[in-house]
Amino acid sequence: MPSITPYCEGIIYGLLRLSFPAQFQISIRINDQLPRRSNGDNSDTFDISFELLESSVSFSEMVLSESLKVKQSLLLAAISSAEKAEAVAQTALSHHMDSVNYASRIQRGLLASDVVMNRRFNASGILWEPRDLIGGDIYWTTPGDDNDFSIALIDCSGHGVPGALLSMLVSSSLDRIYHIDPQIDPGVALSKCGDLIRSLLNQDALAAESDDGFDGAICRIDKSNNELFFSGARTNLYVVPSDSNSAVVRISGERRALGYSGIEPHAPLETCRLKINQGDMFLLVSDGVIDQVGHERGIAFGNKRLMEVLSRNRNKTPQATLDDVYESLAEWQGPELRRDDVSACAFTL
Repeated sequence: MPSITPYCEGIIYGLLRLSFPAQFQISIRINDQLPRRSNGDNSDTFDISFELLESSVSFSEMVLSESLKVKQSLLLAAISSAEKAEAVAQTALSHHMDSVNYASRIQRGLLASDVVMNRRFNASGILWEPRDLIGGDIYWTTPGDDNDFSIALIDCSGHGVPGALLSMLVSSSLDRIYHIDPQIDPGVALSKCGDLIRSLLNQDALAAESDDGFDGAICRIDKSNNELFFSGARTNLYVVPSDSNSAVVRISGERRALGYSGIEPHAPLETCRLKINQGDMFLLVSDGVIDQVGHERGIAFGNKRLMEVLSRNRNKTPQATLDDVYESLAEWQGPELRRDDVSACAFTL
């Protein structure tokens, strides 16, 4: 069997040559003077010597040069590793955004369609902008009869995915309630929806693991009798009279939220009955508009400011009015972060 000593010597020399500058001469020789550790031991012992050749470069400069090479090598390795990590992160982000965009498309399918809104109202407008592409705000309307129907604006707790999941539960609960009684009183419908959400999330048990719910408002419109029935849970109805001499009216919802943990059923909310005058504009607005802080003083947009915007837009269409509300809100918000989903619906009959 041929000796492997030359191969070992070559490997050792190659490794040392890579590690030391060219100014060093490296010598390797086998040491035959050391006794074998035991019979049959084929290991080799090498003597290695280094000699610094004459050079115009000082030893300290060589050390510095090699140190820089090592640092450069480490930096290149770090950059390569970072680029690989960034590629992995970009792939993960792309998959995540694809999923969220798909969820957004599903959530938009839950909203009242433009076809139905245009058919039922003389004119209508929608402002719907989730803070995180998807969110907890939805606007919803009953199917069927176009002369006696209901429209709701719901603001679920949470944002993003949690809020969107809860909004789906609320939408399906409203479908269930109005399938049983299409002309149900809005205050009763809201309380029943609160009970269903509480039950579906097992929040009616003493050991409830979640505590979620919603604010919202429902308007029932009876065109035959020119009447509107409103009920709200921490959500208001704004009426902009067609008469320019009449002030904008805010009809406040009750100061209680629905769902959340609890054992006792919700009591029906109070329902307000209004006469519909031709040309009057009605608006439901979520607290994402009212509570958004901004300006230099960090205070909320508020009801007063909203009503001023509505008053100066009384001769515009519902959509143009909501566009101005959004522009005014964005201007007020300035560099402040968006705090909540923003939604509103407006209509004339």
